[in-house]
Amino acid sequence: MTEEFKDSATQEVSKTLLIAVAGTTGSGKTESGMRICTGIAGDNFAVIDSENNRALNKKNRYRFRHLDMQPPYSPEHYHDLIQAAIKAGFRAVMIDSFSAEWDDEGGLQDDAAAALERMSKGDPARAERLTALAWKEPKQRHRALMRYLRKLEIPIIFCLRAEPKIKFTKDDKGKTQIVDAGWLPIAEKLFGYDMLVYCLMMPENPGIPVHLKKLEPEFEPMFPLGKQITEKSGQMLAAWAAGGQPKAAAPVAQPPSDSPTPDGAPAAAAPDDVSIIKDIESWVKRKKFDMAYDLVRGIADETLRASTTARIDKARDYVKAQAEAA
Repeated sequence: MTEEFKDSATQEVSKTLLIAVAGTTGSGKTESGMRICTGIAGDNFAVIDSENNRALNKKNRYRFRHLDMQPPYSPEHYHDLIQAAIKAGFRAVMIDSFSAEWDDEGGLQDDAAAALERMSKGDPARAERLTALAWKEPKQRHRALMRYLRKLEIPIIFCLRAEPKIKFTKDDKGKTQIVDAGWLPIAEKLFGYDMLVYCLMMPENPGIPVHLKKLEPEFEPMFPLGKQITEKSGQMLAAWAAGGQPKAAAPVAQPPSDSPTPDGAPAAAAPDDVSIIKDIESWVKRKKFDMAYDLVRGIADETLRASTTARIDKARDYVKAQAEAA
């Protein structure tokens, strides 16, 4: 095969639709996955369910073909079921949940643990030395699955469970501090790199994505900040994959006001802006300032956007000062 450099304007970008929606119980991840699939494929989509048939809780609102996946939740098993869905002619596939590939029966962690037990023969000292080697084969098998997924033309929607994380850091005095790292998807750590859309949802704002991976500008209209994912998101994704270009809706400007409402938004603020500010305040209270800054750009009113940014700056500086004084 001849390899050559070509003008980017004449080349087509990859249209592979790999989308991951992570969240805790009650966060709306399954509902959002159903909405995206319905927007893309109508009722011609398949659901691979590793969660003891929980996807069937949605059957009164959505029509789909359901498969009750049983262990092992190995990369090869997921590969075979996806391949079966493609051969059956479905226009989209939703996997709920793909977290099982990481931490459930027959998944990557199980395989690595079994390999380590065989290699170390129960010797803790040997096990410590051989941990990296025990993970070699499970990681290779996961990477083989990801290589397969990257080449698919059918949209795949991954639902992932999420869990709270902590990390250990050193302060200025060299003391170890335990820091809240927020909620993270349960999946292989590099899984998100292959996703076109990679987002997290929380129960306090069900169905509203916080993007863990920055959206390309052409995808921002598909996932308006502060809004729930809807079937329209799936329709716009399908149009993009077919060669269309989504158009952003023009923001509705509102007259600025200095009269604050109880939630911190001006009385004349648009309802969408008020909703975004509530989400921002939720992240600020949890000291997740990067999430707050990501949301602030969705505020339509320029004056309100600037004042909200200033409030985030003030809260962040206060937290930083308190940490330095401790």
